[in-house]
Amino acid sequence: HIIDILSISRNNKVELENEKFDIEELIHESFNNLKHLRIDQKFYLSVTIKGSAFIFSDKNRLSVIIDNLFSNSI
Repeated sequence: HIIDILSISRNNKVELENEKFDIEELIHESFNNLKHLRIDQKFYLSVTIKGSAFIFSDKNRLSVIIDNLFSNSI
C-alpha cells in the first residue's frame, strides 16, 4: 500500500475521483481487511464508530491511507 501512496504523490496528472460515501463503511471495510494480520497476534483489535458520516472525497485514495494507518498500527 505504501507503493500506492508513493505513486499517487508522484503522479500529479491523476485526477481525483471524488464521490459521496459513508466513511464508517470505509473504515469497517479497511478494518475487516486486516483480519489475516491478526491471526498470530496476541492482542485484540476493535473499532467502534457511532453513527455514519458521509463525506465527499476520493474513496480509493482515502482507502489506501486508512489501510496503511491500520496496518502500521499493528
